[in-house]
Amino acid sequence: SPAAMCGESSTHYTKLPTYPQTIDRLSKHFPDVKLIYILRHPIDRLISQYVHEWTMRVIDIDTDIDRAIDLHPELTAYSQYAMQLQPYFETFGSERVLPVFFEKLIRQPQPELERICRFLGYAGKPVWQYDLDAQNVSSERMRKHELRDFLLEVPLLKELRQKLIPKSARDWIRGLWTLKEKPKLSPERIAQLEAVFDRDLAKLTPWLGMELSCSQWKTLCKSKTPAQGTHDFERRSPSSISSS
Repeated sequence: SPAAMCGESSTHYTKLPTYPQTIDRLSKHFPDVKLIYILRHPIDRLISQYVHEWTMRVIDIDTDIDRAIDLHPELTAYSQYAMQLQPYFETFGSERVLPVFFEKLIRQPQPELERICRFLGYAGKPVWQYDLDAQNVSSERMRKHELRDFLLEVPLLKELRQKLIPKSARDWIRGLWTLKEKPKLSPERIAQLEAVFDRDLAKLTPWLGMELSCSQWKTLCKSKTPAQGTHDFERRSPSSISSS
């Protein structure tokens, strides 16, 4: 209905330098848009993306996470939140972007949902649906395989499989196509990433109203609410974003 609130979400909107035209397109069609940006611990986000890219066959099956970071610089780039947000601040203003900590959203979903709705101007009382299952969980993703994926989606075969094959057997087969263990970064790589991410996070201090670092992240972000202050990035016209 005309009074209903609606929106959409995609991680692709903050994937510089892969998608440099995003800001131009958004500002053209939605100049007064309100934006919600969910921030997760930068290294946890990187690991989750590695699993996703591994299942999608972007990353080779035998490429461990340390090697993948060298081969795929976007794994690091997408966790540099200040770099990703800068063109949004410049085009729309930092006051139109609401920061949400992933860790707090998981821990306190109802209060965070209410905060999001206040930002959007919703006058009603939102209710978090606790009975909904989590979607797109990294540990449950199977490596992409065209023939297998096709057979899994055929309705008749899916029904027969569920009736005739025990769930334990189906889970065992599923395990053949998933990562056996959570990817582990070497201590040297962790130190390198923390240095990169800490420098990036320091740029967001005026906006978040707090100093964040990788080592403090999980302690602060489970309990603290971002202040959503202003940022001192110079605002520019949308036409200048694509060339920057």
